[in-house]
Amino acid sequence: MKINRQNLNSFITPSTVKYESENFDLIEDYGATFIENEVFNFEERIACNPEDYYNRKIEINNLDKFILNSVIENMKRKCNEFGGVTYLSLPQLASSFSILVTYNIVFNDIASKLLKLIGNNINKGREFIAFSPNEGVLLVSHNIDLLQHVWNSTFFGKYLRDYVPTYIVKNGQFKVFNFNTNSQNRNFNDDGTLPWIGFYRAHRKELVDELDKKVKFIIVDLIPTYHRKRAKQLIDWAKKKAQHVIVILPSNDIRLSYLVDNNSFKFPVTQSTHSILNSLLPYELNNELLHTWGTNNSLAVVKSSNISFNINEYSSIDKNLIEALINYENELVLCRKSNGLYPEKIQNIDRLKVQMLNIITPLSQYETTKRIYKQLNIYDIYNKFKQIPPSDEEEKSIDTYLSHHFYRAFEELYKLLYELNTSLRGEILYSKLKKSASTKIIILIIDNFERQLISANLDENNVSAVEILTYKEFHEMQLKNQFPVADTFFLTTPFPTKYLSSFNFYDVNIELISVLNDKTRYFKHIDMIYKNVSDCRTLLKSLESIGITCTNDDNLRQPLKITVENNYKFKLTQVSEVLNTENINITIFDDVKLIELLKSNNKYELTVNDYIKNSSLFNYSNTTEAQLVEVEDFEGTKEWLFIPMEDSLKIQRANKELIKSIEVSKLKLDDLWIRINHDMKSDLFNEILKLAATTPLMKWINHGVGIWNQILESVWTNYYNGQRFKKTIYEEILKDINLQGGNIKNYATIANWFKHTNIVRNQTNLQALIKISGKTEFEESMRIVLSSVSKLRSIHIQLGKTISSLINSYSKQLLQYEFVEEWIRIGDDITIPTEDIISLITFSTVKDIDPKNRVNVPNELLYKNLEKELAFVILSENSLQEEKL
Repeated sequence: MKINRQNLNSFITPSTVKYESENFDLIEDYGATFIENEVFNFEERIACNPEDYYNRKIEINNLDKFILNSVIENMKRKCNEFGGVTYLSLPQLASSFSILVTYNIVFNDIASKLLKLIGNNINKGREFIAFSPNEGVLLVSHNIDLLQHVWNSTFFGKYLRDYVPTYIVKNGQFKVFNFNTNSQNRNFNDDGTLPWIGFYRAHRKELVDELDKKVKFIIVDLIPTYHRKRAKQLIDWAKKKAQHVIVILPSNDIRLSYLVDNNSFKFPVTQSTHSILNSLLPYELNNELLHTWGTNNSLAVVKSSNISFNINEYSSIDKNLIEALINYENELVLCRKSNGLYPEKIQNIDRLKVQMLNIITPLSQYETTKRIYKQLNIYDIYNKFKQIPPSDEEEKSIDTYLSHHFYRAFEELYKLLYELNTSLRGEILYSKLKKSASTKIIILIIDNFERQLISANLDENNVSAVEILTYKEFHEMQLKNQFPVADTFFLTTPFPTKYLSSFNFYDVNIELISVLNDKTRYFKHIDMIYKNVSDCRTLLKSLESIGITCTNDDNLRQPLKITVENNYKFKLTQVSEVLNTENINITIFDDVKLIELLKSNNKYELTVNDYIKNSSLFNYSNTTEAQLVEVEDFEGTKEWLFIPMEDSLKIQRANKELIKSIEVSKLKLDDLWIRINHDMKSDLFNEILKLAATTPLMKWINHGVGIWNQILESVWTNYYNGQRFKKTIYEEILKDINLQGGNIKNYATIANWFKHTNIVRNQTNLQALIKISGKTEFEESMRIVLSSVSKLRSIHIQLGKTISSLINSYSKQLLQYEFVEEWIRIGDDITIPTEDIISLITFSTVKDIDPKNRVNVPNELLYKNLEKELAFVILSENSLQEEKL
């Protein structure tokens, strides 16, 4: 039906929340009507594949309407309180809810203006939500997917952004949001009639003091991980700028609980509060509700039905291991300073103890593989940490009289673990996997380096059923509205606190691997997620403050099934004596220490004196031929680096419009090297494209590339058996591919596949690779692999040209974060903020590269930023080593 002035009144009616029994007198919500009523045709243009786009109605469910209604009711009650706050706590699978709240507020104002236009004066109680001319809503979020939603949203068949003023806020200035296109809204004329929507990513640390538009409401979206560390700073800033602030928190993130005081209004939607909410109003997961910005995608985890937890722990552990642990702990305590803290070197070595006790693979395999991949292993890092100098007289005393006992305790524990062909956590994991009948298993791990090692150790019956994810990946998938489905999850360690907001499961058996005191932590997490009394009290109190009374009936909560299986024994030898674990008070898991250690990436700056003092510690049998390269950035800062001869760098040459991968041996003076600033070895294009991972095109490409990576993993599992040199493995794979009908000339092609610098190009070689993987089921996916990698190759070329053009045009502005264009567009499908790309990369010009300065250097020194004097000492020292060899 067509809407006109005469019948408008009949369509603009308040949205209705359906309650179980009693109806509650909340403020009329017209915004939800605009969203849900089909006559207004509020839709989003989406893609089911890279070439097929269509419009999909944006849906909201009964719970969404109740949350939105409760938010504006609380805003009404606090309308006289400048800087008042409403807190929502939502599962992070509802990562787009902030834009839903934003549009709901704007639509409420538009509805009021339209009703006034036809002479239907609105209730005075709604004046708080009315916008004065030139006022608007500011959404603070680091989720760029919200911008895609706004860009593709239509109302009455027209793009909403062409009518509702939509801005990007940069340095306090409001710039029309246009994705650098020639869209109608590029020169949008905002006459101040309708409320504007502004997006402020607060990407840089400084928050703007002055905004050039008047802000009425601010929504602070803390579901993206980026802003969680500075949550209080953002909220305090917002309270000074807006009449009312809506803060959206991720459910179950205990690190953010301090933000909300006892008198605040907080609406937590969690596994714990589900029974309260469901007693008030009906809401069910609707599988037909395919497109939603609301809570629908998270309802399964909120309801958390059909979940069982099984804690697997040791009843007894080898006496020698326990005694080694106790001895270590005793020596550690003796190294504590009078202020209760430990010297830096002791703290760092203790992190290594945590790491080696919590790996899944045998320590010897882990250490050997680290060396193969030219990375420092645990013992290498231990030797580095020992050289950290004391910072005061007390530390000097500890260093002189106590630390050598501590070192001996660490080394004895390391030796004991190194000689095992298993690990504490791996023993239980592989034992359970052998007995598992699940058709789909997901294993969650902390250290991404272990992924391939775990795959290689899997039983033949498990390989096809198992997927391995890090806790970080599991967390990030949920932030993108993706949830991996499995029959069984294995938690190889307690859930890291940093990612606890992703402790979301449904219809699944969860196997928890517990060593020593882990069980206590598992129970604590389960209680906090599923039986959080504090969240329940907060919800009841907040609902009561807006006139809704209800009770928390424990009988409505679905009971959790938790079992403990403690019949495991850990023995170093068949005849070892074991100790019962009940009375052993030792904790081996510390996620904060472990994540900090892994994140540090072992980047240490060496001085000449450090190198000379420690040169005897370098393992000269693990060396790589490398080129000494002098580079200089745009600000004149110089670096001297040893770069492996086998590596290729992303290079732009003078007067060229392309960025190409160029081998180190072919570098020239004045070549511009573009690299990832946090890790020089990361692939530039892959890291940038991660920023666009949620676009339909990249989802499709990543699906195909994911299958390709599975094929590679299967091949590696078949061919790797501890060889020291990867070249040997590559040559064997090449030979077998050609025997299966492939046609590959050089092992470097294989090496580039496994180094992810190149991907298979033709069907013949892919088919041969699948044959030697032993996974013939991959043959069904050959078409998607080849088409997706072909598209990816095309995108890499476009991306190279785009960044090259950016560098040619704006090199100085890039350094100062001054951009002529806000966005980088790759085709019609991928749009990435320029700011994100520039903050990710570093530019360096090759200033000196002499072929004479090639030498075999210890792997520990590759890609290290060295002083010039030190670089040439290393060059001279290692030349002598080669002569001796």
